[in-house]
Amino acid sequence: MAESSKESFIERTEVLYNQDEIVRRTVEQCNTIKFTMDSCTDVNGPSILVIPNHPVTNAIIDMKNRGVKIRFITEITHDNIQYCKELMKIAEVRHLDEVKGNFGVGGDQMMRLIYLDDSKN
Repeated sequence: MAESSKESFIERTEVLYNQDEIVRRTVEQCNTIKFTMDSCTDVNGPSILVIPNHPVTNAIIDMKNRGVKIRFITEITHDNIQYCKELMKIAEVRHLDEVKGNFGVGGDQMMRLIYLDDSKN
């Protein structure tokens, strides 16, 4: 196999702290996903992903409308069950106990790891 036929890949780690920049980059990446998005999110994730008219929620809905297969693994609890039910309208949702942190893989295009440390607030 010739090396020239492989796409070049640059591994890069970047930490974002600005909430507006995180939202902007998330929406930007959602817009590039063509086939699948698989995510694992902590117990708070579902509530953040179904905020009406939020740019990230709108980007996820747009992905669904474009035919992207969207799947989430999260901890489903009594406190977040309503958010999970809302998320189930646009994505496949499965339960896993004690999920910590968040990450997602969109096709072969991106991988993101986000860990929010609430102790700094």
